[in-house]
Amino acid sequence: METNLTHLAPAQLFESPTNPRKIIDKEADAELEQSVSEHGILQALLVRPRSEVETKDGQPAYEVVIGSRRLRIASKLKLPKVPVTIREMTDDQVVEAQLVENLQRKDIHPLDEADGYRRLVEERGLAVTDVAAKVGRPSGYVYQRMKLCALGKAGRKAFLAGELTAATALIVARVPDAKRQAKAVEAVTRVDWRGDRPSAREASRIVQQDFMLRLADAPFKTDDAELVDKAGPCTTCPKRTGCQPELFDDVDSDDLCTDSACYQAKVEAHWAGLQALAKDKGWPVVTKKAELKKLFPYGDFLASSAPYIDLDGRCPEDPKSRKYRTLLGKGCERTLAMAPGGKVFELFPKKGLTKALKDRGHDFKAASAGGGTAGASAGTASKDEAKKAKAARALRERTVQTAVGEVVARVERRKPTLKFWRALAESAVKMALDYGGELCERRGWTDDKATDDHAKKVLAKMSEGELRGVVFEALLPPEVFWRGASSGGSSPELKALCKEYGVDLKKAEAAAKKALEAEQKAAEAKKAQAKADKQKHAGKPNGKAASKKRGSKPNGKATTGKKGSDAKGKGKAAAAARAS
Repeated sequence: METNLTHLAPAQLFESPTNPRKIIDKEADAELEQSVSEHGILQALLVRPRSEVETKDGQPAYEVVIGSRRLRIASKLKLPKVPVTIREMTDDQVVEAQLVENLQRKDIHPLDEADGYRRLVEERGLAVTDVAAKVGRPSGYVYQRMKLCALGKAGRKAFLAGELTAATALIVARVPDAKRQAKAVEAVTRVDWRGDRPSAREASRIVQQDFMLRLADAPFKTDDAELVDKAGPCTTCPKRTGCQPELFDDVDSDDLCTDSACYQAKVEAHWAGLQALAKDKGWPVVTKKAELKKLFPYGDFLASSAPYIDLDGRCPEDPKSRKYRTLLGKGCERTLAMAPGGKVFELFPKKGLTKALKDRGHDFKAASAGGGTAGASAGTASKDEAKKAKAARALRERTVQTAVGEVVARVERRKPTLKFWRALAESAVKMALDYGGELCERRGWTDDKATDDHAKKVLAKMSEGELRGVVFEALLPPEVFWRGASSGGSSPELKALCKEYGVDLKKAEAAAKKALEAEQKAAEAKKAQAKADKQKHAGKPNGKAASKKRGSKPNGKATTGKKGSDAKGKGKAAAAARAS
């Protein structure tokens, strides 16, 4: 039941315990206080009677359903009465009215907004589509806002401090593991050398690269629903990017895992299952850390110096380049080992490899020797040697190409580390130092700083993001810097680059102009100071100061000092010469 507008004393009113607005904007409160002190309260508060609650003076009490800020300001200003509208409401009606009213405000903080949506869904039992209709927002927007509830302590602190925007806060909120989410917050709030934080696009790239895992590279079967209890298959997991497109519309792949803890649990469960199988088969398993480090010193690929071959590797002596697994047969003995990244290798000892291959009917050395003899008898020795040399050279070149291809493929699958980026940056800088480039010029690595040692010292102090920047800058095409410069404009390549990364070229030009003017002023001031210092020390041509300093008479003739002595000596020598 709603009454007409009336007025009540602030002492009769109390703030609702279910008020969803938790974050107080002091600046907005100050503006409201100024407005109320000048014009009074123009909009009535919505209240409901609470007969079970009594005020200090025994007056009826009312709960403020909507208008807690106005009540707070009225109490502060000690207003005798405030306008109110009294309405009978149930608890559920109060909560829903507060949430909907609060969510429709323009100045609501996204965290309050997120909590409001969550309460409507979880406490009131509304569907997201119904909530969206009530507040006039798309369903995708409501889903994304609700995800902000997953922000941990570090994320909330950074968001409230203005270090995260609503877009970047959502990006890190999608990392479910608390510790990794805190690291993601640190990564996307780090200030670069220009004083800027990553944009939403860059933050998304950072989180995808460093805090999400490619399910295509998983060592376990992603559709296995029983690998880990309660985890279920990855293919239908809500933490897989493809299963919630409304939350991951900025992510490049729909097959990324956002829950590293669950992923690792599946890796360990898969490995435990393989170890049990190995025990039943009687296969050895490498578990000692020291031995594993020797086998996999550089990540998820087997060292060439290891005493084993990978059964999935290809036999270089085999003309058909078949895998060792095919040559040795499915039932061959093997040793299991898990690399640091979780990939499981099935290995065979090099020591018994030749005999094992021979037992299976693969004697590649004998075949090679027989082929060589036949070749020698078929033609002249010189032609045969030339063919062999050509074939060997082709093999070497193709081996290098194949090996580099394998390395690149493994790099594509591996998560880049700080060590990885530093190695790339060192190579890029060395190339720039050797062949010249804008990278060294722009970063001031010139003259005595244009050395490998100086560059390594600088790179050693850089973060992963800064190292990525060095590599990126080193690989920029020359056209970015030079094309269009002669006409005073910017190259199409530079314009495209700025558009991709959201850089305003006009602002960049203004900043460059300001910097050049400052440098010119500094240079002119330095030049003027040098001129003044020179005049101070040298004096005017016929001045007394100059005469005393240079040891000469007022007419400028030298009398003392080194220059005077030299002149005097030369004069005597000349006179002697004329006399002779």
